[in-house]
Amino acid sequence: MTIKRRQVFYIAGFDYRGAAHYHSLYQNHAKTQSQNTAYDLHVSDPQQVSPHHLTWQIDYQDAQGQCQTDYSYLVWDDITRREMKPLGFGFYTSCLDAFVTYIQSGFLANARKHSMPFAFCMTAAYSVVLTSPLAAIAIIGLMVTGKVSWWVGLIALGLLWALIHWSNKKLNVMWLAHGFSFSARHASDESLMRERLDEFAQTIAAAVQSKQYDEVMVIGHCYGSALLTPVMARVTTALADQPSQTALSVISLAQTSPLLSWLPQAKWYKQYMQQLDLSKLTWVDFSSPADGVCFPKLDIFANAGVNQAGRLILKSPRFFKLFDAKEYQRIIRKNKFRIHFQYLLSSKLTQEYDFFAMTAGRHSLAEQFAEHAPSAALAHV
Repeated sequence: MTIKRRQVFYIAGFDYRGAAHYHSLYQNHAKTQSQNTAYDLHVSDPQQVSPHHLTWQIDYQDAQGQCQTDYSYLVWDDITRREMKPLGFGFYTSCLDAFVTYIQSGFLANARKHSMPFAFCMTAAYSVVLTSPLAAIAIIGLMVTGKVSWWVGLIALGLLWALIHWSNKKLNVMWLAHGFSFSARHASDESLMRERLDEFAQTIAAAVQSKQYDEVMVIGHCYGSALLTPVMARVTTALADQPSQTALSVISLAQTSPLLSWLPQAKWYKQYMQQLDLSKLTWVDFSSPADGVCFPKLDIFANAGVNQAGRLILKSPRFFKLFDAKEYQRIIRKNKFRIHFQYLLSSKLTQEYDFFAMTAGRHSLAEQFAEHAPSAALAHV
């Protein structure tokens, strides 16, 4: 299906940086990607549609034709900022409660089976956050009681600070701890985001019903990928009796749905998984084994025992193929967390993963991945 006009809705993860950051990211990397490919992209300035909806236009041109895309950022970074507790007693008790929940529920045991990097990142984040204050108190206590000299104590505190700084720079442990802890609270309390997700779903359904677009695409990154299920369940329910020529497409990037689907208190999430009609859309999941904050090649519906299993197209973006070997290693060494956002960025080489061609190009998601088997066909591969 050739696309002349598309609407994209982007749902970010647990990220306080907001629409301005993501517009700048898209605009700058679209320019770079145009230089590395045979197509041209022009990205407009953003416009405020409503308090929780900003949009910008993308004009795509290649040798065969052109396409226009309205790219909308659906806002929930205000909730992120509200939920990011200041460093102090409340933050540490929130982290402790969440870590205990992930251990007692069996989440961490499951994570080790499906994604050791994810299990490592969660364990590392909580280990650093929860043990560093205790270590600092212990060192100060030894200094005050004279068990160690002041200069030894100060050196120990300096080394502890260096460890925290390094782990936060390389793995973003504070950000991860905030995000994982919010997810545990959300699992227990759907109301934390119910109204906002209702609003997102109404906006998406209205775009389909407007009949202005050849394709409506919904993208979720990181925790945004977990929010896709309750949002799209609402959308497919709203469109149940309304046949449409508009293609409905979903892309999950760095899949984290198990943060909700594996926790027993999130019964509401399982209900949305059952409610979502996957036959009404094309869903492609891109999750990289090199990304420590996702579950790659995991059919979230099959894993949850939902009867809609086998309809997802599961792909790895194979980031190591998008750069020459030296540059790829340099990227990883400089900042391991960069891989978690590479889904949204330009690359020197273009293989089958090209975020900008998918979101702005002339071909629908279904057409681009027509020859790729859904997860049911991959079950025995």
